[in-house]
Amino acid sequence: TPPARPVAVPPGASVEGMRGAEAVREAALRALAEAGARKGLTGKGTGARNALLAALSSETLQSMLPGMTTGPLEVPGLHEAALVNAQRANLKVYARLLDPRLDSLTDGVKLENPTSRTQTTGTEVKHSDSGDVTVGLPAFGYNRKAVDGQGEPDLPRSVNSASTGPEWKHSAEDSTTGAGRPTSGTAQNLKPSGRTALVEFDVEYRFVAEVDGREVTFDLRVPRSADLRMPVADLEPVLGRTVDADLAAAQDAVQAAAKTWRDAQALADRARHHAQRLLIDQVAAQQDVARLADREGRAQADLGAAQGDVAAARRRHDAVLAAHPALTDLPPRIDALGQARSHTEGLLPGLEGTARDTRSAVELLEAESADLAERSRRLRERLAEIHDAEIRDAVIRAAGSHRAAPDTAPGTTSGPAPGPTSGPAPGPTSGPALDTASDTASDTPADNTPADNTPAESTPGGDLAARTAPLTAELDQVTARLAEIDADLVPERRRARDAATALDDARRTAREHADGIDRLTRRLETTRAEVEPRLEHERAQERAARARAARSAATLADVRQQLEDARAAAAGFPALIEAAKADLRDRQTAADTAQRTWWDAKKTADRLIGEFAPAPN
Repeated sequence: TPPARPVAVPPGASVEGMRGAEAVREAALRALAEAGARKGLTGKGTGARNALLAALSSETLQSMLPGMTTGPLEVPGLHEAALVNAQRANLKVYARLLDPRLDSLTDGVKLENPTSRTQTTGTEVKHSDSGDVTVGLPAFGYNRKAVDGQGEPDLPRSVNSASTGPEWKHSAEDSTTGAGRPTSGTAQNLKPSGRTALVEFDVEYRFVAEVDGREVTFDLRVPRSADLRMPVADLEPVLGRTVDADLAAAQDAVQAAAKTWRDAQALADRARHHAQRLLIDQVAAQQDVARLADREGRAQADLGAAQGDVAAARRRHDAVLAAHPALTDLPPRIDALGQARSHTEGLLPGLEGTARDTRSAVELLEAESADLAERSRRLRERLAEIHDAEIRDAVIRAAGSHRAAPDTAPGTTSGPAPGPTSGPAPGPTSGPALDTASDTASDTPADNTPADNTPAESTPGGDLAARTAPLTAELDQVTARLAEIDADLVPERRRARDAATALDDARRTAREHADGIDRLTRRLETTRAEVEPRLEHERAQERAARARAARSAATLADVRQQLEDARAAAAGFPALIEAAKADLRDRQTAADTAQRTWWDAKKTADRLIGEFAPAPN
């Protein structure tokens, strides 16, 4: 364990600078060598040496330095890659901070020191030896083939023999592998905050190397090799004294002067850029005025030439029209006929609709009249069939009554003799009428039969009236409707004829207008065919001249507006530039004054820091 540390690292301190890592590595190798480490551990290119150098890198030492003042930095176990008698070594590195000296005071640095450490070292040594021995004993054999007297093989007397020499086989494999890899990672983060102090230290390292049970201690001091930033409040336990009022006031003055200088210089820079931009803009404005004045003259000349071309083309066009008056007289007449035709054609849809509606009304009435006439015919036929059927039924009943009556003496009667007023007149007993009557009778439901099956009393007149009454009423309605339709058809047909006549007149008038338009149009087209090429040529010339004149006028107006704006802008630049120069002089003077103030404050603070010494132990 190293001796007591003269300086303890404050909890809020952060290592800002680290030097001497190469000396630390060399000292570690020397400590291992003094402990008896061979080249297999410390020689160049070995895994153990690479692991050691990686564990003692500058980044690792910087991040681990605060912890090394309270506990060792343990380098992971080192192993020599050898088949036999491989060495094993361990190394611990302690540190203590000596001779602190105040280096500077800084405002605006916040000490946030989240530190993460990951360190891994792996060393693997593998040795394998395998062997294989095979021995084969010698073998002997004899072969003799015998035959009998007939030349056939004599198996019992045949002998086989064979022999082999001894066989010996040996194989062996020797494999040795070794690997070692350390890894480490650290992180520090400083953010703006209040006032901090940068303190410089000498670092004394103690290396405790242990090789195969033998331990050796080796010390190394690296002067001025570590810079620690810490809050000003932690200076007292480190230096034994706090920052006095004079040094604190001097640093406050430096901070205030620096801020004043930065603000003043920023204002001076903005004023300088503004003045430079005004000078550049003034030159550009003067160039714009000259360029726009030249463009104004060219645009004025172009406009005058284009206006002269327009007037010349219009005069030539009017001369051609005066030589051919039909070109101006016929179009109004054609337009008048076209308007009359359009008016007449506008009436045609209404007239066609009226004619179509009246014709449809007549057709509907005629169709309804035809349907009612057919219906009346069927009703009359039905009534006739009913009367015929009733007559047949009466005849059949009379015949049945006659057959059922008892025989009487001659000259006597059993009942009233049939006469013209006793019932319906007898009808035919066969033929179509009889067939119809039978069909009607079969269709009529037999609901008139009494429950006791006694013959019902016949009332022919009442049945006939009941059966014909609905048909007669319906026939009367049909007849009345036919009369109404006949009365309505007369005015409807008259309106249909009037609508058709009006439609024909309108169509004839429209055709007459169209014929007149065609006649005048042909005359106009004939004239235009002669004159139109000349007129179109003159109109094209005039259009082109007017387009040039319009473009020239627009260009001239645009150029004049731009020229006016450019002259106004150029006229205002001298005053703006003088004001900007005066502002720049004032702001640069203020910045120079603030800079001198900062230098004076910095010199005072540096002098007081140089005079600041830690309290004696």
